[in-house]
Amino acid sequence: MAIALSLFALALASTAPSQKAEAGGQFGRCLKESGAMLEDATCYSAEQARLEKEQRLLIQRNAARLRRPGLAVTEYPREMAVLAKAQSAWTDYRDADCEIMDYVFGAGNAAGLAGATCMIDHDTARNAELRALLSKTRAGGGPQARDRPQTELHHQERQRLEAEQAVLLDGVTARLKRPGPPSTDYPAAAAALMRAQAAWITYSTTHCVLVDHLLGSGKSVGPAFETCRIAHYRTCNDVLRAWLQEYLSNDA
Repeated sequence: MAIALSLFALALASTAPSQKAEAGGQFGRCLKESGAMLEDATCYSAEQARLEKEQRLLIQRNAARLRRPGLAVTEYPREMAVLAKAQSAWTDYRDADCEIMDYVFGAGNAAGLAGATCMIDHDTARNAELRALLSKTRAGGGPQARDRPQTELHHQERQRLEAEQAVLLDGVTARLKRPGPPSTDYPAAAAALMRAQAAWITYSTTHCVLVDHLLGSGKSVGPAFETCRIAHYRTCNDVLRAWLQEYLSNDA
């Protein structure tokens, strides 16, 4: 998962409304120069639009690469459908994941900025993932041979992380069954969490299958798949752990 709810977005929601994101580039300059919440919102909106435009271009570049022949063991035309499925699932995941912000943190400026930051953080991570995917399609299948001896260890680690995630999800869901602070809606947050989790499973699995196929493993599940899934699980589990241990632990 490039990320679930970003840890930074969660942190922002728990700080004073005047605290702004430490962002770079034009977005960072816009925030530093803004003097009011409305101006901040304009900065966030512009950055979101920029990232979405960049993402469309990256999808187009990856699709164009998949229209050309790959290595002998790859099936690039088939991967066009895989890329589309991963992107659709990722969009559902991002939207549901950031929706949780509205329900858990309720009304207020800090929550609004946290939700906006969540969207930006998701798009930034996805764009980086798409750039890396484009690089993989160019690089060929060299890394596969080096990773193959560790496939079984990777599989075991992924199974461990799956079990850990189940425990964390149970903990967060149990907490959301209890009442939250005023203006929050924990039942709605729990429903959004389940939607986000279902979409994340489809997105992360499909994306990692795509990575594995593009590297030319010649297998249904190869070393690149396991490595990719481990990275997604670790990020997702870190965020679930932050929800449970930091952001939902003392608000009853």
